[in-house]
Amino acid sequence: MFREFAMTTYVSRRLSIVPRVLRFKPWRREIWLQYLAGERVLEWVLERFGDPNLKTADFQSFHGVDPPHNVDPRVALAFERFRATTSGEALQLKHAIRESYRSLHGISIKHGSADPRNMLYHEGRIYIIDFDNARPSRRAEQVDYVDLEYWFGLRPVDADKDRSNESGDPASEPREKPCRMENGGSTSPLVG
Repeated sequence: MFREFAMTTYVSRRLSIVPRVLRFKPWRREIWLQYLAGERVLEWVLERFGDPNLKTADFQSFHGVDPPHNVDPRVALAFERFRATTSGEALQLKHAIRESYRSLHGISIKHGSADPRNMLYHEGRIYIIDFDNARPSRRAEQVDYVDLEYWFGLRPVDADKDRSNESGDPASEPREKPCRMENGGSTSPLVG
């Protein structure tokens, strides 16, 4: 709990992609964060690429979303569809994820849990939340891109490719190769 508080505070003071800590109550295991509009990437993908009868509320308690062996087949299918699509909104989301993680890795911090439950999407930006697994790291990109490739088909982009796509246009970004998945408001406290 103290580590999550320290990492969230440290990163939020350096990057606008992380909500600020408003209050910390360790005796109650609560960290209160600044309000951010948007929705979690998990629900965003499930609503657009999941089966029509899929209820996103079933995944609010985090069950069935722990790769590689405990991924609900309905979630796996939705993310497989997401990785394979070339729609503009999906490419924009992938670009936003890459940019937010590039910023985080730019200050040598690995998130350690780069999955769709820990990202909020709003107006073309990704906000990273849940820093209980975050650590300083010289290999931050290598660690986080394991999850980013698993969920989103994203891989680190080398510096030469980054410079060639300075326009920021997600449609001009190289398409990611899909990877295979296994079957299988208001200010509020985050209780850890």
